[in-house]
Amino acid sequence: MVQVMDVEDCLSKLNTAVKEGTGRDCKKLLEDIHHFFFSRPLVEDSESGLAAAQLLDAGGLLDFLQKVGDQQQKWKDLEEPGKLALDIIQEFLPLETCLSLFRRTKSGKLRSGCFWVLSSLAAIPGISGNSDGFDVPGLTNLCFMELTQFYKLNPTEVQAIFVLLGALAEHFPEFMVRHSNKILDLYLSELKKHMDGAGDPKFPIICGSLKGLCGLLSHFTQSPEDDPQKCKLIFSYAYKVLNPNLNLSRYEAVRASLELIGKHGAQFAPHMYDNFKNLYEWLSNWCMNLNRENRKVAFLAMETFLTQVALLLVQYKDDNGKKSQQIFEYLLGEMRKKLMSVEGNARGVSVAIKGFGALAAPAVHFRGPAHVAVMFNEALQQGQILFLRDEGKEIDERVATLPSFLESLALIVTHMDEGIYGSRHSGLERLSVRLVELFPLMETAYHFLCSRALFKLFYSIHTRGPAYVSFLHRFVYQSLLRSCSHPIVQEAEMQRQTSGFSSRKPITYREYLPLWEDLIGKKAFSDASLIDAGMKKKEEVREDIFRELIQASIMLLQKLDFVALRNAQVLTRKFPLLGRLNDLPVGTCTNPETFSIQFEDK
Repeated sequence: MVQVMDVEDCLSKLNTAVKEGTGRDCKKLLEDIHHFFFSRPLVEDSESGLAAAQLLDAGGLLDFLQKVGDQQQKWKDLEEPGKLALDIIQEFLPLETCLSLFRRTKSGKLRSGCFWVLSSLAAIPGISGNSDGFDVPGLTNLCFMELTQFYKLNPTEVQAIFVLLGALAEHFPEFMVRHSNKILDLYLSELKKHMDGAGDPKFPIICGSLKGLCGLLSHFTQSPEDDPQKCKLIFSYAYKVLNPNLNLSRYEAVRASLELIGKHGAQFAPHMYDNFKNLYEWLSNWCMNLNRENRKVAFLAMETFLTQVALLLVQYKDDNGKKSQQIFEYLLGEMRKKLMSVEGNARGVSVAIKGFGALAAPAVHFRGPAHVAVMFNEALQQGQILFLRDEGKEIDERVATLPSFLESLALIVTHMDEGIYGSRHSGLERLSVRLVELFPLMETAYHFLCSRALFKLFYSIHTRGPAYVSFLHRFVYQSLLRSCSHPIVQEAEMQRQTSGFSSRKPITYREYLPLWEDLIGKKAFSDASLIDAGMKKKEEVREDIFRELIQASIMLLQKLDFVALRNAQVLTRKFPLLGRLNDLPVGTCTNPETFSIQFEDK
């Protein structure tokens, strides 16, 4: 296994092997480098930074790719190593090098790899929206020039070009205005050819068209108001791909379709409403898929589907009341079935609670406010079973579903007429504090979701008067206890060193700081989903959290035992040079035990 100090040696051997060795030698060395960056436990930032710098230095992967482009007689042998090298330095690859490799190589895999890298570069925050150093018109013309020789390109090259055009339309719309209709017609013509034609469909091209549409529709919308015919066409193709009965051997097209619905479902809302049953069943199937990437995009698509259909249920309740009632009853029944299923897992319950949250508003119209309270009680009870019964143990993928669970509960609360008291109050409190407990175990990508879910919950209870004050007081107190009930940083680092190598970083108070910074900092409240909330009320919630944090800190300090007794003899034995300093106010704590953590009735 390659270590930090071996990266430079691997790169040196790699640049020798590309001339004297075989593609197999190059591939083995690149696999070692790939393992260092992506497959092993994270190393210190300084180490990974040094290794990344070596990749781009003289004699690094850039030189290797230059040599790959020059080795015309070995293109087939070096095709796989070249693609692997592109994957490794995708985050660091300069634009000029990528274009140079594209122009110099005849390998289809390498050429399509260059287009994929360019698509990723376009999405990087520092580049996205900033055309300096990123020749958008030139790249657009390059794509169209390649497509003039369409029948000479293999499907993966076409796919990569389509994705790049979509990425440019998403991140540089000002340059793509005059090309948008041309690109849209190109996507639709290829989808029609491969999905409605008699021949065998080429799924890479279908995938590229759908992914390209996902980028294009970000700024060049095709809703029923814009163009009803094209809107219906786009939805029909995305809808067909989602059918699980197709038994596709590869999932790229399915993921592209799920991403399209998840990101732009609002543009297809009437069509999702009309095809609600099949679409719900298919999305449910993909939410339970064994492939993690499929599940991830499927959950996003399901959330969009439920949200948009729920909005139309309220909108159509008078014009098309019978059908809206039918759709509401069907979806609510399916959500309840998933929620109450004995063998229900985290995935099924996550779908159900999202549905309960989305259907809260229609429930007020179709069943009355009292039924919303029933839905809340059912969801809360199942949440306590799912997230609290194994308290103190690893709870695998359930960790990632808790933020969305709390967000859905917050949404239901906003439509309830009844107060948050008794078991409802304590249940919400325990689930909220549980989220704080699990915060250090979550991936960094989920941190914002945690703080957003908590703030949405606080905001939904804000109008409940005494219930809000009591809830916030107990939440902050218990959360602060959990944040501070860990070894100090220095002690945790010593434990880590003495225990040998460990992939898990020891938990200290530092792991909780991002959560508290989000909750009491203004930047956390710019989320678009909270745009309807008045700025004054958002500021009030933030100030309330800060005030409770100060009060909880004072309460904990008062409960801790800081009584110290002079012990000059112990001090003298440990530090002989300080033996004459008998007046030093140093002592030993009479009760050094960690403050016990529990739910208290204060």
